[in-house]
Amino acid sequence: MSEPVKPQPLFSGQPQHEVFARMRDLYTTSEMAASTSPYEFPDGKTESLPQTYRFEGTERSTEQFLVDTDTAALLVLRDGAICYERYLLTGAREVNWMSFSVAKSFLSALIGIAVEEGRIGSIEDAITAYVPMLAGSAYDGVSIKNVLQMSSGARWNEDYSDPESDIHGYNAVLAGEG
Repeated sequence: MSEPVKPQPLFSGQPQHEVFARMRDLYTTSEMAASTSPYEFPDGKTESLPQTYRFEGTERSTEQFLVDTDTAALLVLRDGAICYERYLLTGAREVNWMSFSVAKSFLSALIGIAVEEGRIGSIEDAITAYVPMLAGSAYDGVSIKNVLQMSSGARWNEDYSDPESDIHGYNAVLAGEG
């Protein structure tokens, strides 16, 4: 476990991508042990992204789309092999990055495995049947499916430009300010 250098707001005016790659320097973190036999995607035939694409009847620049959407990194697999790999904000493959919603994809896959193995009866089951500490919260009685789809009905304001939003309050707690 690393010790934080100094709590710092996640939204301090510094570009988010600079902060997201430095979470272990800013907050107390735990590190999972790496797999002793990780799967490495093989390199395939290198491909390029199309220069343009059509959306709503308009031809648009692929490069401008990546800039406008603050795309951090892009990995394209074809037939299980890497055919395109590019790091825009993150810098490189080895740079650790705060996953935020990406973790939901992994969690969804794990839930699917747990259902397949019979550890979870159904994604229609209430989340509290498996996470009892949520009883009495906004998630009480909400299905696993609704939680995974972020359609639980629980109020959460993730407006990064609103200093009164829940995501800013969450950051304050992480930074030891609230």
